[in-house]
Amino acid sequence: MTIKNKEGPSAWEGNWQERIHERLNALGYRTFCDYLRGRPGWSYRELAKELSTGEETTPVAAVQLERMHAWSVAADERQDAILDSFARHLRGALKKG
Repeated sequence: MTIKNKEGPSAWEGNWQERIHERLNALGYRTFCDYLRGRPGWSYRELAKELSTGEETTPVAAVQLERMHAWSVAADERQDAILDSFARHLRGALKKG
């Protein structure tokens, strides 16, 4: 699947979750939550940009990371994850973060 008027692969092509986990492992993180803890205050867009770098790299969409964040937390961690997600959204929405 490709995006209209854009060359190259789509962020949704293939097994995107596995692809993101492989990139996290390459950066030295065991889990997605470990990666988020290592990037406090980064917006989802900033995270997606970091994970999309490289010549042969299929892009990562910020919405994929938001979704993975919601899926990766246990019930007792949900409140903190909601606040963390809110901060990441605000950071991405404000001009100067």
